[in-house]
Amino acid sequence: MNNLRQLSLISLFLLLGIFLSCIRVSEFATDDWAASFAVPILHTTVIMEDFLVSLEEEGGIEIDSDNAITLAYSDKIFSESATNFFAIPPSFSFPLLDTVILVNPNDFELDDFPSATFLRTGTLQIQFASNEVYNLNVELQIDNLVQNGQPFVHNFDIPFDGAPPSSFMASLDISGYLLDLSIPLSVKYFAYNEIGERLWLNDEFPNLNFLNLDFQYAEGRFPGIAFDVPIDSFDFDFFVDSFEGDIELTKPKLSFRFRNSVGIPVAIQSEKIQAVTQKSGRFDFVSPLDDGYIMKYPTQMGQNVLDTFSFTIENSNIDDVLNALPTRFIYDLQGFGFPPGTEDVIGFIQDTSSFDVFVDMELPLEGSVMNLKYETITDVEENDLDGAKEIEFKLLTTNDFPLETAIQVFFLDEEGNELDKLFPSQGIIPAATRVNLAGRAVTPGEGELLITLNETQLENIKNMRQIRLVTNLNTRNDNALVATKIFSDYGLDIRLGMKVIFEN
Repeated sequence: MNNLRQLSLISLFLLLGIFLSCIRVSEFATDDWAASFAVPILHTTVIMEDFLVSLEEEGGIEIDSDNAITLAYSDKIFSESATNFFAIPPSFSFPLLDTVILVNPNDFELDDFPSATFLRTGTLQIQFASNEVYNLNVELQIDNLVQNGQPFVHNFDIPFDGAPPSSFMASLDISGYLLDLSIPLSVKYFAYNEIGERLWLNDEFPNLNFLNLDFQYAEGRFPGIAFDVPIDSFDFDFFVDSFEGDIELTKPKLSFRFRNSVGIPVAIQSEKIQAVTQKSGRFDFVSPLDDGYIMKYPTQMGQNVLDTFSFTIENSNIDDVLNALPTRFIYDLQGFGFPPGTEDVIGFIQDTSSFDVFVDMELPLEGSVMNLKYETITDVEENDLDGAKEIEFKLLTTNDFPLETAIQVFFLDEEGNELDKLFPSQGIIPAATRVNLAGRAVTPGEGELLITLNETQLENIKNMRQIRLVTNLNTRNDNALVATKIFSDYGLDIRLGMKVIFEN
């Protein structure tokens, strides 16, 4: 199973975590510098399209002509040849109790055959015996075994070998014949004596053995046809393990796509479709597929018919599933022929017929987010800030994304204990201005934040060994009437500077 390229949806909405994870406090020697000191820490500009190039080459991301982004997954999950779920009985036999007999389909296991079978392989083994004291000519005719519109006919002699009974045995190739069992199987033999009188070979009943039977084409009703799609799963790692909150996409779609060259009605039913989620554990899909979906099927040999069943917010609970932050989908499907209402359909199967099942996931980045929390922890080098009286950080941002972001930076010791934080409450990075009717942000949001650490905070962070960055993201409330979209040419510009004031 191909895994979907790992991609955090938060990274698509905001790249801030990547940039700020690079913050390092440089060592300063107070003897070598003036009483105050300013230095740029970071200046980075990233365009979303640049960030997506390598991922696009791997698949999983679709960008349309307007630069709108859709996260996508597609894979072939199952393929089944008709020869694996359908076969005709490989053999059957019966005696010729009379010169003309009719074999009913419910006799000799013939009811296991469809009404018409074109044989790819087959052998007819015949055994005849004669008590006559002269050569005997015999003609065997099977009306329901047809080739080129003509019934099977075979002429042979039973030679008298000096002492009765005389016998004859032969194996005849019946490959390429049509075995028609829509009516009782009609078998006749004609044996004549030397003066042309028809004989009944009643002392040793002739026997017919149909052997090595396999089909190339079969037509009729096929009761009992069924197959299982093996239980399997595919990863869906859009959502990293370290955030919480709510996300609502307006047009999510999970589809099962079928390619069918088997000419019978087959219903696909879900025994189980589950999502393994971060917020709710295993989450069951609910949809009409639980009751069975009849696939479209060909009406002529050689056709391949395509069909799709999709989970959407109109017919399923896919929105609830996605809000639980799935990381894997598990599926268990079954197929069975001639579901209720199709019992009278005359279908066909070829030995080359098959079912193929594909799964497709489409997530246009369009919708809303609320209180999405994302955090990362980054180690920092040991620092020497002796003599520093005050540190001031300046954060300048230009944000093309229509998402408002609250940010907080926590300073931790080597045990992960919180020493202090950068902002008194939270820093706010303004979103781009409201989106237009096409869902695109009109102008970037620009912000400037000044943060000063006082002497107490400086004392607190002297043993800092880690930085924990926490972001909370929300869709702007004034965009409620237009779904927010993420475009590949969106970008984020970050400038971070630091000024250190030392004791004189």
